[in-house]
Amino acid sequence: MKRLVGYDLNGWRDLAVRNWIQIPGEDDKTGPDTVIAGGMDGSVVSLGKNRYIGGAQAEMAPHGRGPGWGAIGAPENRSRVRDLLASPANAKDRIAASLVGLAQRADVGVLAISDTGAVTEEMQETLLDAMRRANVRHRLLVWRPVLALLGAMGDCAFEGRERIGIVTHETHGFGTRILTLRQGKVLTPERRPGGGLHHSALGLAPLYSDVASRLSHPESGEPNKNYLAASSIPIRVILGEPPEAEVLRRNNGSWTVIQPPALPPIRDPDTFDAMAGDLGDCDRVYVETPVRGPLAEDVRNELHHRLDVDVTLLPPETVAKGARVATGLLDAGDPVFFDCPPRS
Repeated sequence: MKRLVGYDLNGWRDLAVRNWIQIPGEDDKTGPDTVIAGGMDGSVVSLGKNRYIGGAQAEMAPHGRGPGWGAIGAPENRSRVRDLLASPANAKDRIAASLVGLAQRADVGVLAISDTGAVTEEMQETLLDAMRRANVRHRLLVWRPVLALLGAMGDCAFEGRERIGIVTHETHGFGTRILTLRQGKVLTPERRPGGGLHHSALGLAPLYSDVASRLSHPESGEPNKNYLAASSIPIRVILGEPPEAEVLRRNNGSWTVIQPPALPPIRDPDTFDAMAGDLGDCDRVYVETPVRGPLAEDVRNELHHRLDVDVTLLPPETVAKGARVATGLLDAGDPVFFDCPPRS
């Protein structure tokens, strides 16, 4: 049995898709592809002596959640995955713990990376080393737009040489990339020149900061309310998950109830105009985002109003599914994608 896993580790909604089933006390068994959720607003907690835990276990741990939890509540005991990915050089073991929290001991693994120019070659080498530390035997990094298309291809019919626009929802805005499909043994995505990052107030980080700044809490008289950083409300609000009032432990060890704010309406017509300019000659467009619900639909609708083609909103697990498809291609010796060089 070969264990194949596709990782979408992004720090906002961490997911993996693997082809095996783990049953406690029994050997792993090949099964249908399974989506593994590593949590929202992903983090890694430190247990001391260079020992770390990531994934869903880290999400439930009290580590780094404020002085009310005693010594383990110190902020240095918790690191956000998206911060580690932004500066991975000294975070290999913590990134590896995040991958292990999703799936470990894979024979073939593919990890999604941003296609907006933010991931340097040095950072790519660091991520590959983190995958090695997570005991992934054969490793590959693949651009998010490519994986979004591979994930979508299982549900849609495509023809060779179509121009397909991919919009990715990024930390600081939106990325655009045009792909075509090259006909061979299998239809293979080919990256076209152009595209890039469009900074926007609708980026995931600005949205998160806006909601976090408006958390409702009672006036406790405490000068330092850093325990609010432990709230899951901001990530649930921006990702379109049902927000509920939340009980948090304050710095003095008592408890308080935090009320969720609404996501304010944010319009950014200039950014959508610019993206439409990038994608104007596409035959179809897909929007890839970790967000569900009205915000994601708004992004799709803003693009649809500006383009004369179908604009489809992809489910949040699409990139992880595409990464799992890529592991099968890699294992079979088939190409995962091609790069079309820019014209001189």
